Amino acid sequence: MTTEEIEQTMRKAIATYGVPSQLMMAFEEMGELMSAIGKFERGRIGLDDVCTEIADVKIMMEQLSLIYNPVKVDEEYQRKIERLKCRLQDKESKK
Repeated sequence: MTTEEIEQTMRKAIATYGVPSQLMMAFEEMGELMSAIGKFERGRIGLDDVCTEIADVKIMMEQLSLIYNPVKVDEEYQRKIERLKCRLQDKESKK
């Protein structure tokens, strides 16, 4: 699936289900991921279960980005990745 097809699908989901519903779905999916990570760390579920929940959250995060402001989200993402890179370089130089 192309990037354009993915975005079109995300926008269609938002239009079909509505913003309030997708916001609540994002909360639900994030909670399921938190639960899955906890269960995985205790050996109660497998890696595939965690990966499924990560994928669900990733889908919802893409929708949240479209709802709020994809350009601003991407700018902040890039800024935070750069900040992380600098922190890692600082940490490495202190060794």
